[in-house]
Amino acid sequence: MKIGFLVERNIYFRIFGSIIDKALERGHQVFCFHNYSHHQTGSKGYQFPDIAQTPPFKNGKVVSLPFQNQEEIVKHCLERNIKVIVSLDFMKNYLALQEKLQKEAVKWCALQSGFDSGPNSGEYLSLPDRFFIYSPQWLQWIFAYLKKSGKTAENNFADFAQKLNNKVKAVGFWLTEQKNIISAQEVKHKWGIPPEKKVVLFLPFPFGSSVKTFWTQCVFGWRKKFLQLPLALLYGKKRWIKQVLNEENDYRLCCAIKKFCEKNNAYFLVKSRQKDPVKNYLAKMADKVLYDEEFYPATILQCFSVADICLSFFSSAVLEAATTNVPHICIAPAVEDWKDIQGTLWQIILEKERNFFDFPGVSYLRTIPDIINNLAQQNLGDFPLVRGKQVQYTQKFANGMEHMACEKILLEVEKVVEKD
Repeated sequence: MKIGFLVERNIYFRIFGSIIDKALERGHQVFCFHNYSHHQTGSKGYQFPDIAQTPPFKNGKVVSLPFQNQEEIVKHCLERNIKVIVSLDFMKNYLALQEKLQKEAVKWCALQSGFDSGPNSGEYLSLPDRFFIYSPQWLQWIFAYLKKSGKTAENNFADFAQKLNNKVKAVGFWLTEQKNIISAQEVKHKWGIPPEKKVVLFLPFPFGSSVKTFWTQCVFGWRKKFLQLPLALLYGKKRWIKQVLNEENDYRLCCAIKKFCEKNNAYFLVKSRQKDPVKNYLAKMADKVLYDEEFYPATILQCFSVADICLSFFSSAVLEAATTNVPHICIAPAVEDWKDIQGTLWQIILEKERNFFDFPGVSYLRTIPDIINNLAQQNLGDFPLVRGKQVQYTQKFANGMEHMACEKILLEVEKVVEKD
């Protein structure tokens, strides 16, 4: 079977990588269509899917092809007799392409992209031949999003699910299957981390990619009280005045995490993204700062292979932590401040799926003042990964811990093609 993967950005290999390797292992020929119409400048220019950045795969080689428009994708499929396309999510701009491919009997399978699948694909779940999600819980989340945002007329989840005609399949969390090709010992050696050192992994606040609000820029982002306080008083919000007076800012939070590392004799590893440059003061505190250096195995998964704990701000990385046996601390800004940054999507997430982040024994929710005032006195052992809780958590959000998602995806893709 010939399979084509739509590589809209270079970081897509982080999601596709394990599936591509499994497809190669099963004897399929894999083609990667790289979107060369992607901009090469601006805040996301670094994500341009350069063919030269295609990672090596354990089980064989892929054929990489550029495209500038949808007509070229159709041409690639016809010339090479490609039977099925795989995309990350299924979005509105794919509708015309799918219609063209359907006329040529080319099938389409789509993959969940975390919480973004609600706004990106929620209205189109029934259109691809298969839509793969992590667990049944995520379908309920997508329904909750569509209902809250007025994008579905259905009031009943059962009716909503029935209309999908069995096209949505819960298969597990395939992203972390690449941990099988990562050696923690080799990663520590590559990054110069002493073999015996514990590692604290920190994913810092995404200042670069977040919506610019008074809170991100002047309250949490600054550390000059004499400038912050007059502005906070001018805005008149009591919580901001209190936060400024108590110096609840990013600098002091980073200092607290650094002291936590020192108390536990741990290596301070910081992982961010190029669109979220690490602040100078944090870079000086950290033992190492990383961005997306590699896509498969992904830098973030290599980080988790050596981490003993991870701290992040309401990040879906908690699922990667849980499935790689790393306890997690979710740093929680005030709900009002976070919703101002992230909008309706996160308002629904925090209402519907708060225990995705607050699940003691897997992920420990802590406020910014709690981190600043208390973390430096705590031990790594105060945040244990509890096996029973991990099983409950991964069953709910990752369909269990068996790590067979790629196999299940390929079996379903093969069924779709063979059925035709």
